[in-house]
Amino acid sequence: MCAYYKLAMLLDKKFFLIGILLLVVLVSLLFQRVETFEDEEKPIKILNLVLYSADGGGPYDRMQKMTCEYYKKFSYVTTYYYCFKSDLDKDFELKDDILYVKGDESFIPGILKKTIDAFEYFKDEIPNYNYVVRSNISTVVRFDLLEKDLRKNAVGYGCALCWNMQYNKNKEALPENTIIFSSGTSIIFSPDVLMNIIENKEKIDMGKIDDASLGEFVQNEMPEVEMQPVLKNTTNYGFHFVPNLNEDKEKIKGLIKDNKIIFFRNHNGNRELDANQMRIIIEVLGEDAPTYE
Repeated sequence: MCAYYKLAMLLDKKFFLIGILLLVVLVSLLFQRVETFEDEEKPIKILNLVLYSADGGGPYDRMQKMTCEYYKKFSYVTTYYYCFKSDLDKDFELKDDILYVKGDESFIPGILKKTIDAFEYFKDEIPNYNYVVRSNISTVVRFDLLEKDLRKNAVGYGCALCWNMQYNKNKEALPENTIIFSSGTSIIFSPDVLMNIIENKEKIDMGKIDDASLGEFVQNEMPEVEMQPVLKNTTNYGFHFVPNLNEDKEKIKGLIKDNKIIFFRNHNGNRELDANQMRIIIEVLGEDAPTYE
């Protein structure tokens, strides 16, 4: 009886150790998947949701048309623009690549509301992608460089223009009412983080601007998720405000050549100028733009 008991105890320990070993292997595989997509043979899939306000043929509509054509060159990127439309007779209408949301444009809470509505509209598609990028209409995104970087440096909540990132690893030192967040020009989500936001949207503060409120949600509800920049070894994390270059194509060529830029943010206080310079940026990017290594 004693020998039987000892054998049973030995077998229990053996199976326990095997179980622990299997658990370690599974966790290791899981984290390996989270950290990198380098082993993927095909480009990783990106859903690009672009904040937009239709303006009846004005500069915003020009920006939409030109970026739409540019983004089509990236076969692994699916792009939708979203905006409010007050006279809809239903909550949503998807027409070509523009999602119209019933409502009126406003800064707060309008931008955040239509963003959450757009996330919810596409929630069944989100798990089919490796990443979701929330950009805006006046930012040109070089997805060739972004895809390459995200393949090597996977993130849950990513940024290029990153606010208060220094508190990521020391949230206890975060000053009161300070939020860690990615600028709305370039927010990058993994599907699981974004689905968590959608499923818990009632916890989002609608009294703040969209990017800060989304960052606050991640900070408070998902403290284990650290905001991570793209192009970590560059000074501007792949983000650049495009200055007034007087629509000079040679100067814009120099900007693209001399900087490692993924997100070209156009906001000079003159939307006609911004649209014109965006057209030149896209034209230059189509002329064998340099690749970041």
